[in-house]
Amino acid sequence: MQSTVRKTLNNLGLGLLPFAVVLTVWWIASQARLVPDWLLPSPMSVGYAFWKLCTNGVFPKLLGISALNVLPPFFIALFMALAVGIVIAQSSFFARLMTPFLAAFYPIPSIAWLPLIILFFGFSRWSIWIMIFLSSFLRMIYGVVSSVQGVRKSWLMVARNYNLSRFAIIFRIVIPGTFPYLLATARSGFGTAWRALIGAEMLVVTLGGLGKFIWQAQGFFNFDYVLAGIILIGFVGVAVELWIFRVLEKRVFRQWGINYDQW
Repeated sequence: MQSTVRKTLNNLGLGLLPFAVVLTVWWIASQARLVPDWLLPSPMSVGYAFWKLCTNGVFPKLLGISALNVLPPFFIALFMALAVGIVIAQSSFFARLMTPFLAAFYPIPSIAWLPLIILFFGFSRWSIWIMIFLSSFLRMIYGVVSSVQGVRKSWLMVARNYNLSRFAIIFRIVIPGTFPYLLATARSGFGTAWRALIGAEMLVVTLGGLGKFIWQAQGFFNFDYVLAGIILIGFVGVAVELWIFRVLEKRVFRQWGINYDQW
């Protein structure tokens, strides 16, 4: 028990070290007036702004709006990436059909589609959802294909020997057998969706959350609010990583008999 607590504290201290370095450099630059105060507020003023925006309900409200903007398209993209990726990995015909199409669209930044999306759907939530769907789907599809193609052939041979149907093989062999890798794919897809969300909200300000807040704050030169919003974005990323993906990952690794401490 003591060794576990000690290891947790060591990991926490090690993880906080880069933040401490950045904070120290930021404080030194602020005290030395290397950058004007209006452009680079001190850590104390940004911390006060962050606290004020949390306690007066601004940040909780913005998080609710951003969650509504990002979660539905992300989950739809995850489901579609699983469905299309499994089909591509299991069928050489669909692989030949879809691979050139996906390869053509993958390098295009999702933000480049936004003007065209707005032209058809206006400054609506649909525009934000479509852009986030495109960005996260294209980010996850290749991970799903690679994961499914990596399923052990011996597992598939045993399943065929038991005369399992194609759907039974997918739901009883392929998905469970690749779940740790699919979880990593979902993690990267959510990170992509979260980044795309901020850019979309800066342009579709009528329904924006954190992105709209940061964009408007810089327009009024409230850079303490800008930095507070950026910090909140980072906090959300850390919270999702530690409290959702890490928890799921530990449970999956434990079920597979893998020592999570090695990772």
